[in-house]
Order: sequence, then C-alpha cells, then structure tokens
Amino acid sequence: MIATVAGNLVADGCFVLADHVNWRNGAPTPINGHTPDIIAEKGDQRLVFEVEDCATYADRHTRDQLSAFARARGCQVRVVVPAVCHGEHSRPFAARDHMLLILGLWGLGNRVGVAVCDPSAGTVAY
Repeated sequence: MIATVAGNLVADGCFVLADHVNWRNGAPTPINGHTPDIIAEKGDQRLVFEVEDCATYADRHTRDQLSAFARARGCQVRVVVPAVCHGEHSRPFAARDHMLLILGLWGLGNRVGVAVCDPSAGTVAY
C-alpha cells in the first residue's frame, strides 16, 4: 500500500519520501520521535501519511504515531487503511468507518484524515 499511495502522490505532482519500499527519493525523517511511512510536499502543503493494514490500524503504536504527527506544525496527517477488513467469523467491514470512530475515541478525529487504498486496483480515495 505504501508504494501505491506514494505513486499516486507523485502522479499528482508531489515530491515524495517513502519508508519501507526502497523509494527513489529516500525515506522520511522522524517527526516527534516517529517516522511516517510517507511525506509528500506540493507547494507549501506538507502531507504526512501513516499506512496501516487490518491488523495494525487500531493498535497503540498507530495511536502514538498519529498523535505525534498531529502535533507537528504545518502538516496535514492522514492514516491510510484497506477498503475492507475481516472481523470476527470473517465478516467483512469497512475499515474507513471503523478508523473514523477510533480516531474520535483517540481525540484525533478533527486532526487526522482517513484515506482508503486498494493496491490491486492502484487506487487511493481521500
């Protein structure tokens, strides 16, 4: 998902740094002690992305990362989740809706946006 999001941002005209995927421009540096998966810059806009899968988007580490990024000045923060995850008894659910609820519980609802990535289709929806 990191490569898909980064590629979409480049196609949108952003300069991109991406972690974990051997990105051609390199990886981001830490922000408040945590390294984001992606930083994208376009003009005076700086976007920070944390990409999570179904197993990690609701965990404490993700909360700590998003809280750290949301404290940074001049950054817009987004968490990227898969379109669908499978819960108890393999029932599918919309990860975006669940992530929005969790962000509200974490007190980050108005400081962190949610994007959905479908790497098989190469799409990202903000």
